[in-house]
Amino acid sequence: MPDNDLIPIKEAANRAGIHVNTVRGAIRDGRIKSASKVVEGKREYWFVSLQEVLTFAGNIRPDYVSTSDDNSVPHEPLPGNNSLIIQETIAAAVNQAVVPLTQLIDKQGQQIADLSREVGRLEEKLSQLQNQTRPVPAPDEEKPKKRGWFNR
Repeated sequence: MPDNDLIPIKEAANRAGIHVNTVRGAIRDGRIKSASKVVEGKREYWFVSLQEVLTFAGNIRPDYVSTSDDNSVPHEPLPGNNSLIIQETIAAAVNQAVVPLTQLIDKQGQQIADLSREVGRLEEKLSQLQNQTRPVPAPDEEKPKKRGWFNR
């Protein structure tokens, strides 16, 4: 079994807010070095350091931010997980896009209802006009006798 500070890559990816295949690619490329493989029978399980995955994902900053070559300034780590901020930003953008679309759908629904009423009114008028007009009988004309092909 892996060390206590290592967790499955799927869990690390979920906590970091990135896809598990991104973590697998980073392990393969050597950008995440704490990866450990455990083989149980025919199955392989990968475990990684959550801290390293979070650092890779950009959800936390290193302990010191370098402002110049000789001066390092300590800073406070970011509070909580940035994925919540990202989710809220995405939700705001989606709401901003959805509201005009909802208004457009409502407007088009109203137009459809208006057109439906107009069609009903026109159908009623057509029915009234059909009732007012009487078919005029055709004049009695002598119809030519039909002849077969053999009587020519």
